[in-house]
Amino acid sequence: MIFKRQLFIEDLFIGGKILNAFEIVEFESIQILEKALKDEIFRIKKGTECVIHLKTYDDFLILTNLFINNPTFFSDMQVYVICDTDGLCEEILSKEIKEGMKFHMVTKEPFDFVQYWELNKWYISSNKVSIQFKISAKTIAEDVCKLITIYNTKSFRFFELDIDYASFEELTLKQLKIAEFWFYHLRTWLDDDMPKGQKLIIQSYNGHFKRVFVSNNLILYLDHYKDPIWCFDLKEHLNDTGETMDNHTLNVLQAYMSLHPRAFFSEFDIKDFSFISIRQILKMGYYINQIPLIMGLIQGWLFA
Repeated sequence: MIFKRQLFIEDLFIGGKILNAFEIVEFESIQILEKALKDEIFRIKKGTECVIHLKTYDDFLILTNLFINNPTFFSDMQVYVICDTDGLCEEILSKEIKEGMKFHMVTKEPFDFVQYWELNKWYISSNKVSIQFKISAKTIAEDVCKLITIYNTKSFRFFELDIDYASFEELTLKQLKIAEFWFYHLRTWLDDDMPKGQKLIIQSYNGHFKRVFVSNNLILYLDHYKDPIWCFDLKEHLNDTGETMDNHTLNVLQAYMSLHPRAFFSEFDIKDFSFISIRQILKMGYYINQIPLIMGLIQGWLFA
């Protein structure tokens, strides 16, 4: 009797298609994005969020040329531009942005971008300019006050929080009550003290469990911190399939890629999964689908 194989697992991993399996793909530089497009390991796909780190204005000019050569780049995908160097976002806005380049800009330093309204009116009126904002347990009072001050004195309405959950886990119960007060103060200030018609919007900077960070040497990480607690060498496995990869590497990759909100264990009602940092979950010693108590607490403080 001749037995014929019926089960094939090669489609569990195809190196050239792995990036487009994620909902958010974050590139360390415009150069690695160009390479990924040229080598066809990343494709313009409707509904994908593409996050690009820029360091110089020349990087932005490369992005502009990419738009000229691929007009669907900004229409089919949601594009986020993160300015990694001080003053870069302001430099971009101080010069005319080619019409049709729709992208969300993220800066690390506050500045008054409304002064560039006349030059880039179409861009400012139809796109978001937000500021990345870190919050840690040791400086939470200063952090919240600084955030409110930036809103009151600058033009920013969108704040992308990068919360250091591990620092809050180290607090005593008394210290946690103080932290709760500041998160509560931030939330109630948002609800009650805004001028009519204005709203401060808080988002997550580096969360979302369907996100992957692509480094310049084609190693995949959970986010821009490039923590080796979870990483995958795409360059090494670019020509592999599910048949040729070793079982451990394939399982580690699939464990992250297959995560779903219903697979998470939490004692709290999680209202916004974008604030769940998988890197920090693993760094704090929990299972990949186990949401630490402190993450649930902060969710409640922010979204109750």
